[in-house]
Order: sequence, then C-alpha cells, then structure tokens
Amino acid sequence: PASPSIGDLRISFEYIPSSLVSIAAKQQNSTLIPFTMPHDPQPLVLIEMGSYSASELLRIYKNNNDIVTWCFRAVGFILMSFGWYLEFSHVRNLADWGRFFGGVLSGGLMLIGFGMGLVTWSIVIIVAWLVWR
Repeated sequence: PASPSIGDLRISFEYIPSSLVSIAAKQQNSTLIPFTMPHDPQPLVLIEMGSYSASELLRIYKNNNDIVTWCFRAVGFILMSFGWYLEFSHVRNLADWGRFFGGVLSGGLMLIGFGMGLVTWSIVIIVAWLVWR
C-alpha cells in the first residue's frame, strides 16, 4: 500500500532444525529441477526426511501413490453403487404403496445397486489399466 500501517502484512518465521534429507531430482548446473520417469510424463521431485537410496525413495513414492489410487477407486465404487441404487429408486417408490414390499424391495435394490456398482467399477478399472499399459 501507499501508506503501510501495522497489520497490513503478516510475517512469520519458522525454525527447521538441520537434519538429513534425501532428494531425488535432476541436477541442472547448481540447482535441482523435477525429472520425468520413462513411463510417467509428469515431472517429479522426491523429498523425504532421513537417508534413503534412490530405489527406496521410488518405493516410498509408489506406495504413497498406490494408497491414493485405491482411495480414489473406493470413492468411485461407493459413488457408482449409490448411483445405481438411485437409478432404481423409482421402482422402490412404486413399491412403497404396499408396506411390506417397500422395505423388502428397498433392501433388494440396495444389493442390486451394490452388484451393478461392482460390475461397472470393475469395467472402468480394467479399461483404465489397459489404456495406461
């Protein structure tokens, strides 16, 4: 601002004690830049606290990547199953006219949604794997 005053800008400092850090990056002159792996076009820099070899850093990266991938797959499966359940909800609404059939049919439709979600989820995972490979 033209006339700075107290509170215009907040500055904070942190102390990070010196420790051993392992870094996997491409060295260009005196700086480190991201590198690309042959099968993955996205640039990558790996940093971990402690002493690790390059293969250990890549193993840690792969394990973390696998966890994130399976979390996305689980969320996708839940959303697909719920979507199929909602797709059949009009049948449940028709069956709600009879008290007994509404409850039984709702549970059955939930199982059908789960099964259809499992089938479509598997197809998506297989197609994605084939495209990636």
